[in-house]
Amino acid sequence: MLVRIYGNQTELLIDRDGELKNLTCIHANGFAAPMYGYFANGFIYGFHPGRDLMPEDLLNGRFTKVISRQLASWHGQEVVSADPSPSLWHKLDSWISMVPKKFSKPEAEDANRQHIKFDIAQEAKALQRHLTALNSPVAFSHNDLQGKNIIYDEATDDINFIDFEYSSYNYRAFDLANHFCEFGGLDMDFEKYPTKEQQMKYYKPYLKTILGRSATPEELESIFIEVSHFSLASHFLWATWGLVQAEISQIDFDFMDYAIRRYNQYFNNRDQIYAMLQTADCSS
Repeated sequence: MLVRIYGNQTELLIDRDGELKNLTCIHANGFAAPMYGYFANGFIYGFHPGRDLMPEDLLNGRFTKVISRQLASWHGQEVVSADPSPSLWHKLDSWISMVPKKFSKPEAEDANRQHIKFDIAQEAKALQRHLTALNSPVAFSHNDLQGKNIIYDEATDDINFIDFEYSSYNYRAFDLANHFCEFGGLDMDFEKYPTKEQQMKYYKPYLKTILGRSATPEELESIFIEVSHFSLASHFLWATWGLVQAEISQIDFDFMDYAIRRYNQYFNNRDQIYAMLQTADCSS
């Protein structure tokens, strides 16, 4: 069994009551280990034997098909305890409201003043207007599918997803894009974001699992554009999370640097990705 103890003030970022309800339902659907009990600051649930995946495991393609099929099955489940509307904008608005006007740690405040020179709420609203126009399908999503949340069991040659504290209904494209953004690991080596060719190796089994048939070239191109746009949301959401953590977390990690680098990647990619949609419209 595994005993989880909640981190300092993490209830500000995570709906702990919702997490417990969702975990019970996800287990009933066959996608999680059973939960055995909970207490004021944590819970006890089943343990998956195996090892977590490293960035090189994601990059070499060995687990591409099994991850994509597992994710498609995840997206096909019904979780009655969860709000069926996409959580992205509510969560982002909530986290933006927690960003302090002035950081209590001098080094964080200095970095914030030097690097965060835009209106976070205003940029978030512009992003929301752009992405909602894509009409990405909504599904029950993991929302934090980094390598360390994917356990490979060599004995069964199978994988299991773990850590569902951010799981909720959300845009499917966000879940896929967020997974791709995590290829660079904590080093945030964004050069490791998968190429279009690598992404197609995800989309083909993913869509075949969902559609029950092979996807057409048009469907594959459509989901590629969709996911590319939602990679912006992944950078923006977790950058904002980093700002909140820079104020409240007691973990020895430079959350402010993390936030700045994710915001920078958002702005580095934004205009080029927006142009993808314009190009697609012109060619249709």
